This record gives sequence, C-alpha cells and structure tokens, in this order.
Amino acid sequence: MSDFHFNVQVLERSYEVPVVVDYWAPWCGPCRTLGPVIESVASEAKGNWELVKVNIDDHPDLAAQEKVRGIPAVKMYHRGKKIAEFMGSIPKPKIQAWIKEFMPDERTNQFLEIQHKLESNYSAGLLELENFVERNPDLLEAHLFLAREIILQQPKHATELISNIQIGHEFYDFAEDLRILAKLMDTPLTDDIAVVHHLQTARNAAGANDIEQALQSLIEAVKLDKSYQKDLPRRAAIAFFHLMGNDNELTKKYRRKFDSALY
Repeated sequence: MSDFHFNVQVLERSYEVPVVVDYWAPWCGPCRTLGPVIESVASEAKGNWELVKVNIDDHPDLAAQEKVRGIPAVKMYHRGKKIAEFMGSIPKPKIQAWIKEFMPDERTNQFLEIQHKLESNYSAGLLELENFVERNPDLLEAHLFLAREIILQQPKHATELISNIQIGHEFYDFAEDLRILAKLMDTPLTDDIAVVHHLQTARNAAGANDIEQALQSLIEAVKLDKSYQKDLPRRAAIAFFHLMGNDNELTKKYRRKFDSALY
C-alpha cells in the first residue's frame, strides 16, 4: 500500500463515482469478519460505487486525519466529502441497507454542487440553496444547511426551517445549537445590567459576522451571570464552538478562556 494516494484514489475519484473506504488492520478480528462481506457487496455493485481498503497500520496519519476512532470503520465519500459512515462489523443485509440509504442520488448531487458554489460565489450559492430547499421540502439536511447559513441574520426563518427536527432525529443536536443562536439573536434584552450589555454586543457582532468579538462578549457575559435567560450566555458560546468544530482556530483560542470563565 506504499503507493496508495488517498487524495487521488478516494477524494478525486469520488467526483466520478462514490467511494466506500474500509479502514481495517490485520490484527482486528471484526475487520477480518467484515472484510469479505463488504467486498462481496462491492462486487455486486456493478460499478455504481467503489471499495477502497486502507490498512491503518500502514497509514496511521490518514486514520488520524479521517478521524478513525475504532475499527473496522467504513466511510462513504462523494464529490470530495465524507457523506456517511458506520463502525463495527455488521451483516451483509445491513451493509446493503446502509449503501441504499446513503448512496447519492440526483438531489444529493445538486445539493453538493450548491455547497461548492457557496465557497466560490456565496450570494449566488445562497440563492440557489434557498430555491433548492423550496423545491425539496422533505430534504431536512438541506433545510438544516440553509438554517446554518442564515441563523445570524434571519433567526426566525432559520428556526422555521428546522422546526421538524425534534428529539430522536439524527440532526437534533445540530438543530438545537441553531435554536440557541436564534435565541441569542432574537430574545428581548431589556434589563439594564452589565450582562445584558455584553449579550447585546455579542448579538451585534454575530450579526456582522464578527464571531471572535461575539465570543469575547459571551465570555464576559458568562463571567457575570452565565445563567441569565436560562443559561443563554453559556449555551450560545457552546453552540458557536459546536458549529465551528474543535479544529477551528477561534475554538482553539477561546474554548479554554470560556471554560475558565465558568468557574
């Protein structure tokens, strides 16, 4: 596997056909059970998707990069992005059901193209995303993505978009973070006290997409009264950290300061 090139054989190839990667190791018993089964499923796919097997002992850096926490781990890539995954050895019917559930269709392709357009031409991409959501009211992932894009400028509309995502749904935690940010942007702040002034500053900064200033002000609000408005300062800061991710530079810079402010 020394000549294996993940970017070429997985990411670039996934623009032509979905690629399923089986992360495994020779010493892993469940991997030896899953391997022949998923290879059998792949042989029956007739080219609709491709299987790539990655020995994590040969590629530990890749395993870390792709956040492989345990093996066997199976991840599906499409148009350069990971779109689905499972971990552990599961029987053939469940693998087939997983493939059927997550295999990209035409709508998925359109959605991914819009996401790429947002990166190159944001205003045009956002308009296309809004139109796509209107045409596909059942595709909650698209609703969630649009809600994330507009939550700081249109909090009411954003919460309407995700109103059907409730407890038990796979996107529930993500939706809850957005609802908390909607409260930050939309909750009446009438008390003339210091914590309110910091929250108002955070709201103004977030509305102007100055997330760093918003985090600074939220941390100051947490120091004064983290429980104000049902823990709004604390929950809003955490929501920002969740949505940005642990690898984001602002998360790295302010998460420790936030944790210190809690105590």
